[in-house]
Amino acid sequence: MSKNVAVFVDVANIFYAAKAAGADIDYVTLLKAAVAGRDFVRAYAYTGLDPENENQRNFHSFLARHGYKVVSKDIRKYGTARSRRISTSSSSST
Repeated sequence: MSKNVAVFVDVANIFYAAKAAGADIDYVTLLKAAVAGRDFVRAYAYTGLDPENENQRNFHSFLARHGYKVVSKDIRKYGTARSRRISTSSSSST
C-alpha cells in the first residue's frame, strides 16, 4: 500500500514560531523530512508578498526551485509610515 504525502506550509506561522523559539527553518530539510519514506504528491507554501520587497521575491523563487508550489497574496499596508500594520489581502471570487 502506497503512502502518499502532500505538504502544506503556512510560511508566516512557521517563521514567527521559529523566531520566537530562536530557531531557523530549513525549508528544504523540512520537505525532505516530511516526505521521507512516502510517495511525494506536492508541497504548497502559503505566504504573503510585498511586491516591493526583493528579498521576499527571492525567497519565493527559492521555495519554487526546491519543490514548493508557492501560493501568495499581496499584502496591504495600513496606517502611516511611523505606525504601519501589515496584513494579507483576502479577496475571493464566487
